[in-house]
Amino acid sequence: MADLKNYAIGTLTIMLLISLGINVDINDTHICRSMNLTKYCDRLSSTGNTCYPFPETRLGSKYCSEGWEEINKEIENIKVTGKIHCNNKGCF
Repeated sequence: MADLKNYAIGTLTIMLLISLGINVDINDTHICRSMNLTKYCDRLSSTGNTCYPFPETRLGSKYCSEGWEEINKEIENIKVTGKIHCNNKGCF
């Protein structure tokens, strides 16, 4: 039952990001809010500003000035009650 709930919350999070105009792939793990960009990150730089999508290489890396946020943090904080959607930023 918990797996189904986590799947539903994850799906709703991705749908929310898409509705906000952010192009999200199901495998994306991090978000850069200033650039409205999501990306799969295998690892981050020590500063958290550069996302590296491939292990042991810098190919395909992307820089985010304010730092990459993990998408899963939002998934854990989202609650859905009827038609009101709430996350760590508030309800809408």
